[in-house]
Amino acid sequence: MKKNPKICFVSGIIPWPLSYGMRHRQYHILKALSALGQVDMVIFTRNKIDEIPSEIDSLCRNVWLQQVNVTSTFRFPIAYLVEILNSIYYWPIKKCFIHSKFLRPKLANFVGNIYYDVIWVERLNNIAHSQHINGKWKIMDFDDIQHFIIERTSKLKHRYDVKKYYLSLRAHRTHMIEKQALRTFDKVLVCSEKDNRYLDTANVEVIENCIGVSSDAKYTAGRTGYMLFIGNLGYYPNDEAVRYFIKSILPRIHDHLPKATLTIIGAGPSRMLVDTVKQTKGVHLAGFAPNIEPYYTNAQLSVVPLRIGGGTRIKILESLAKKVPVVSTSIGAEGLNLVDHEHILIADEPREFAGACIKLLKNQDVREKIALSGFRRILSLYSPRKLQTRVRAIVNKAMDTTTINPP
Repeated sequence: MKKNPKICFVSGIIPWPLSYGMRHRQYHILKALSALGQVDMVIFTRNKIDEIPSEIDSLCRNVWLQQVNVTSTFRFPIAYLVEILNSIYYWPIKKCFIHSKFLRPKLANFVGNIYYDVIWVERLNNIAHSQHINGKWKIMDFDDIQHFIIERTSKLKHRYDVKKYYLSLRAHRTHMIEKQALRTFDKVLVCSEKDNRYLDTANVEVIENCIGVSSDAKYTAGRTGYMLFIGNLGYYPNDEAVRYFIKSILPRIHDHLPKATLTIIGAGPSRMLVDTVKQTKGVHLAGFAPNIEPYYTNAQLSVVPLRIGGGTRIKILESLAKKVPVVSTSIGAEGLNLVDHEHILIADEPREFAGACIKLLKNQDVREKIALSGFRRILSLYSPRKLQTRVRAIVNKAMDTTTINPP
């Protein structure tokens, strides 16, 4: 029985505050690992970070933060050439950082001669970062299958758009790296059974996403016609989804409910989205909101009109945890164990999506029924405790031990 194992957690973000899905998942995984042993966290980020939040620092024995600069390394049109080479040699673009003379000694000084029991790597972009960390078991958390997202983005581009072919090459290269990870890591994790069935490999297991749920959350009727979208707008699929909703779905809603409004919460909107919002009545772009509770209190429904994506959407879990009903596309609800017309409304075509929104906005009884049914589903299937149990089971299995006791 292994007590107090040494764990190295490698990530590309600081998972705090819990303002978007990736941070939710990584924070709860890190919290689960910290309950099992001593965690050293290695973070490679493009963002300038002045200090480590206490919520993260308190979970780790040591934290090493290294800022890296992607944009200064590859710029268009050089990036196109890089992608072509990568599609042949399947090198992760960020591999250059860890192999550079600048970063390797810094990482070596941090980890020293430590031999970790578990090296836990978050997401594919950090695959190369683990190569210079010594350990017994290496676990890769795909979270979602990234080449799916890139392929779906490519399909939305016009056939004469050069980015369509650039993205196709990138998807091919990413798929190669995913296959490489499946061969080289002891365990690979995904967030849904659908992704597990797709990979169909013995070393793949599922850790479903989670959301903190208060069992005494109250249902509110919301403000008349108030619709809400919450998501990281710096993530292209979210930005594209909101623009699609405003252009193709919202006008159909306004034909029946002229006073219906959409409030958009999220940092990093594109210039295209900002311009679209300015030109559209009834749409408010609020930007990043440190406190989202008032927006959920006002909302009669949340919309998730994603046409690109992979994994599972924590924004759906969050909305249902607040007892706010959700209208989503099939891609938006992909991988979640939710039943259409029972826990959620699912529609893919603009007319059907608008019709689902109108149905909820006009009928409080239906709104409340979907909201409460969805809430009960989230409470039973997607709690942090379930994620923590899965993390412990997977680490135990990976180390071939029966139990890891918290220190």
